Amino acid sequence: MSALSRLAVNEFSQVQVEKGDIVILSARIIPGNEKLITNLVNHFYRREATLFDSRHSNVHVSGHGFREDLKLMINLTRPKYFVPIHGEYRQLKNHALLALDQGIPEDRIHIVENGEILGLADSGAKLLDKIPVGRRFIDEGILEAVHEVVLRDRRYLSADGVLVVVLRMDGMSGELIGEVSIIQRRIEFLEEQADNRNKQAMSEHDPCRREIARLNEELQQERASRANVINKKNAGNECEMGVESGCRADGRSAQTEVAGRRERDRHAS
Repeated sequence: MSALSRLAVNEFSQVQVEKGDIVILSARIIPGNEKLITNLVNHFYRREATLFDSRHSNVHVSGHGFREDLKLMINLTRPKYFVPIHGEYRQLKNHALLALDQGIPEDRIHIVENGEILGLADSGAKLLDKIPVGRRFIDEGILEAVHEVVLRDRRYLSADGVLVVVLRMDGMSGELIGEVSIIQRRIEFLEEQADNRNKQAMSEHDPCRREIARLNEELQQERASRANVINKKNAGNECEMGVESGCRADGRSAQTEVAGRRERDRHAS
């Protein structure tokens, strides 16, 4: 199937499917792979090939042995213990019955399901324990499994999510002046908002708003601090110029101050 998938999209450099070629798809469609097989068939038709499959032609070939093949294998190997390992439980059961029919003792035939531990020793074989099995999602660089809540949130974000990147930058230089914050939230539609208004409505306690408010407050403090530094520097420059021009530190000229004194003296007299 892997080779056919590559042929269907012309990924082989020396072999290509052309108009009039015959493609035989002998395998049956495994439940869950319908979309993949459908795309495969469509690609062959785009290349104007003639395709035969088990749905329309008698071309199916099983990848598993028939009963007579299995009987032959059992009689050639004569196993001390027999453990069928492939297929659904009904297939495992039928395989075990076939081994029993071929003379394998019943106490030496074990049907083991996923997660069950079979212990083998000189004294015999028996089921020891059962461990949890199934899909296990692991993040890159982290050995621990990803929690179901995290997977749920990621599914929500992949369909109806938004990422907000908060950057604090210097308005003059354009350089970052703080850490970058990334806020992720799921977008709810009107129907969901009506159902979850009491639990998930945006409020003053929402962590997203709290984070934005905190960052805005830090930004305002940073701006105020920078403004104070600039004002002090400008005031120092004006004082230095006042030595030559007769200016005071508060920005008033000497002539203005003298005129003010004369006006006060006139009113006093």
